[in-house]
Amino acid sequence: MRKLILLAWLALACPCVYAQLLPGDVMFVAYDSDVRKGFSVVALVDIPAGATIYFSDKRWTGAVFQDYPMLPDFVEGYLSWVNTTGLPVPAGTVIEFRNVHLDVGIVVSHGTVTRIGNFDPGNNTDIIYAYLGDSYAVPSVFLSAIANGPTNSVFYGNLNNTGLENGVNAFRLLGSLDVMIYNGPTVFSGSIEDCARMLSTPGHWVTQNTSAPNDDSDGSFPDFPDDVPTVFSFSLFPIELVYFRADVVGQAVKLSWQTATEQNNDFMAVERSSDGRLFQEIGRLQGMGTSLEAQSYSLYDEQPLAGTNYYRLRQVDYDGTETRYEVVAVTLEGHTGNWRLFPVPAATQVQLVLPEATLVPMVLRVYDAVGRLVLSQQLPEGSSNTWLSISNLSAGKYTLQAVYNRSVVSLPFIKE
Repeated sequence: MRKLILLAWLALACPCVYAQLLPGDVMFVAYDSDVRKGFSVVALVDIPAGATIYFSDKRWTGAVFQDYPMLPDFVEGYLSWVNTTGLPVPAGTVIEFRNVHLDVGIVVSHGTVTRIGNFDPGNNTDIIYAYLGDSYAVPSVFLSAIANGPTNSVFYGNLNNTGLENGVNAFRLLGSLDVMIYNGPTVFSGSIEDCARMLSTPGHWVTQNTSAPNDDSDGSFPDFPDDVPTVFSFSLFPIELVYFRADVVGQAVKLSWQTATEQNNDFMAVERSSDGRLFQEIGRLQGMGTSLEAQSYSLYDEQPLAGTNYYRLRQVDYDGTETRYEVVAVTLEGHTGNWRLFPVPAATQVQLVLPEATLVPMVLRVYDAVGRLVLSQQLPEGSSNTWLSISNLSAGKYTLQAVYNRSVVSLPFIKE
């Protein structure tokens, strides 16, 4: 039987407890409607001690849970899971549920679980929702959902008014499926949304369905829970940064950035450097804590340095954990205006962004620290930006000169 290589250690960039779980914070990684009747979920963030998560296989109308009106005898139900361990369940932990069709004999790997009604996963046209709520019948925050069956099935519960999105933090696999198990990467980096999308990708799942009554335990891959990953490793960014830019505005430099999501974000500090290596903080703005909505920020450097100014963003969690992001640079020498060259330092290439499209051809020359010409490239008329490959350059300091109409703009950068 094929076995997955499982990780024994959990590496987190933000090991913190979240007061409120959000969509995608808990994701399904297995579903079994055969003999062992169960499912597994993975925590993408720490689940606080005492937290309650509900699960339901009833039909969601967009407003309430209900049984299927076309089959009045087909009654579904709920599960109520409570983290009774006394400690947060760490991010990366897989929680396994088995025998969920039984009132007595139901098994869970962490915490305690109670069955309410006739919760019983089916192998076709069924769905399980995970959610928070005032009670099992009154959801307040949907976390994720998993489903099987044909696309036109009347039994397939919808995602209306759940805040969930198919392929983002919820998904379905087509067909009558006894066993569905995640078989994709177990090491993630990026935002929580990135990780949830990976777990919601149907191509990362394996399934089994035969006429045999024990597809989940017949020794043929995949079996439940034998072939379910037991530990995931996340290196999550506390903020999902859309952009960070520096623009010359008069005699000042405007630093602006936008986040798509934030987790445990206390504040963000802008740091400045004259050489791209030694940075000092010049200002900070309060973060939004935890947010799923885009947030925009701006801060002015009213007294920029002469020549090139390098800026970077430093984000700080409530627990003091720090994350630094890509460096951007602007130059205030002569009439350079809003010329930008980034990233700094750079490894393989740099991008030059002009204030506006050039009206004449421009020559770009790169000089090393002792003034030797090491690279030359022409920028055609009408261009407003270009990439320069520097992969063949040795590590060190360089200067990019843009020559046009008897004018020269110099932009220093560092090759890693």
